[in-house]
Amino acid sequence: MGEETYKILGGLGYLLSALIIIPYLPTVGIAIAGVAWYTVGRKMDDTLMRAGGILMIVVAAVLLLSGVILGLASFWALTSLEAGSFGFVLALAGLGIMILVLGLLSFVLEIRNMVRARKISNLIRWGGYVRILSVIVIVIGVVVVVASLMRLITPGEVPTGLPAEFPTEFMELVPAGASFFVLLLGLGMLALSDLLAAIGFFTGKVPEEELVTI
Repeated sequence: MGEETYKILGGLGYLLSALIIIPYLPTVGIAIAGVAWYTVGRKMDDTLMRAGGILMIVVAAVLLLSGVILGLASFWALTSLEAGSFGFVLALAGLGIMILVLGLLSFVLEIRNMVRARKISNLIRWGGYVRILSVIVIVIGVVVVVASLMRLITPGEVPTGLPAEFPTEFMELVPAGASFFVLLLGLGMLALSDLLAAIGFFTGKVPEEELVTI
């Protein structure tokens, strides 16, 4: 692997990851970026960076496999109504939990690696900061969207899980369009984070003093 290969892999990986509107490309981008992080981790003798890269590859593989499994499960559900379908539900739930755990751990390590990569390029570090903000906005967006949908389904009632004194009038003031806008804003920030990291990889370089003999 050439000396500058990690720059191409990292830039290409995050560039593909930024294309969130195209199915599967972001997942492929995650895997490619994972290879880049593993390579940089070897160059800098950073165990956590290598581990983060490997975990990103694993997460990408699990996501791609999940797509296939969900497709098969959907086909099976449409063509069979046997009682055994409950087993598929449990399997899918277990798969979802596994993806959530792996994804969370991968996210933490990736943020750590992006901040550490300030020695390669400050753009990668800033991409990490924007990534944190984007996830916060996405979580808020999902909560607001779900709350808005619950309000539409049960008008005049307090959504389950909220205190009785919760001001239901507030929910009426939050239009569904604004709810989805918050979610789209978070996704846009996530894409911006990927673009910053991509540019950082393309233009940056591991400092000579950080290199170790491989």
